Amino acid sequence: MSSSSAPGGGLTDSTVFVVGGDTPVGRLVALHLVRAGSQRIGIIGSDAAETENTARAVFGAASGMWSVAASGEMSAPAEAQRMVAELSAALGDPDIVVSCTGGPELVSDIAGHTMAELGAGTVIRLDSAASRPGPTDGPEHIRLRTVDGSADRTPEQIAAAVVAAATDTGVPEQN
Repeated sequence: MSSSSAPGGGLTDSTVFVVGGDTPVGRLVALHLVRAGSQRIGIIGSDAAETENTARAVFGAASGMWSVAASGEMSAPAEAQRMVAELSAALGDPDIVVSCTGGPELVSDIAGHTMAELGAGTVIRLDSAASRPGPTDGPEHIRLRTVDGSADRTPEQIAAAVVAAATDTGVPEQN
């Protein structure tokens, strides 16, 4: 596992998995993460062609970065395990997992378990109800963040909020 998002908001040494990267919001989130400096992004989706298209777009957005796609049935335990294992083998274990599926799903849970075993990480979930509280700590030093993905927000606003959540260390800045 690389070091998690660096103090001050850097993502350059973080491995990020975007679950639901085959969706328009997932693709935009991945592109925003590249612009924020992430150099290793795994794209996970159920539509193989769209997942691969997103990975190619992300790879083409910046030089010196890696983007790898893994697709399959995200609700099947064996497939979810396989996708996480493929991306971990290619990019390293995730430091940040962004779920753009709008609800609980197996792939993020499996990747989150991997981060918990390693002792650190961040899971960011889009929640259209935005009913959950803000920053919290999950089990085993995993930071949990919820981003409002409701219909009244533009995809750009959602993607920017995800990047802000990914770079938030949870520690107030010192002046």
